[in-house]
Amino acid sequence: MKNLTARLSSATADEFYNGQVVGLEANSSEKATTNTEARVNIASGKIVDIARTDGTDKGGVGVFVNYGQVNNSGTINVEKDSVANSNAVGIYAVNGSDVTNNGAINVSGEHSIGLLGIAYRVDTTGKIVVDEFGAGAIGQGMVNIVNKGSVDLDGQGAIGMFAKNNKSRNNIYKMLLH
Repeated sequence: MKNLTARLSSATADEFYNGQVVGLEANSSEKATTNTEARVNIASGKIVDIARTDGTDKGGVGVFVNYGQVNNSGTINVEKDSVANSNAVGIYAVNGSDVTNNGAINVSGEHSIGLLGIAYRVDTTGKIVVDEFGAGAIGQGMVNIVNKGSVDLDGQGAIGMFAKNNKSRNNIYKMLLH
C-alpha cells in the first residue's frame, strides 16, 4: 500500500460517498463465518491521512471495519488539517472485529475517539444490525481492541479508547480493550 490521503468537502462526501469521509473500509461478505475474511493492514512507515475540509460536526474516519481485522503498524492521521472537525475516529470497529494498533493514531477535533469498538453495526436508519452474517458466524457482537502503540488526541472531550455494547446489558464481557 502507498500512503493514502483523503481530504474531502462535505459536498463531495454527500455526492459520492453517502456523506462519509473514510480512508479505508472493509466489510466481510454476507456469507462470512469468521472475521478473517476482511482485513486492513497498514505497514510500518505508511500513512493514512483523512480529513473533511469544511467545518462540521462530522469528522472523518481513518479505518472502518465490519466483522474483520485491522492491524496498524503505520500512522493514521484524522482531522489533522487546519479545520479539525468534531466527532472524528481513528479506527472504528464493529461486529466481531479485532483491532491491533502497533503504530500511531493521531486524531483532532472535539469529542473525537482514537479507537472505537461497537458490538453491532448501526444502519443508516439507526437500527442495530444483529447477526448480520447469520447464526453460524463466530464472534459477532464482540469487539477486541489491543493498543500497543500510541493514541494522541488534541480535541476537548476526546477519548483514547471506547467500547460500547449496543445489544444488551448481559453481554458486556464481550467488549475487550487491552
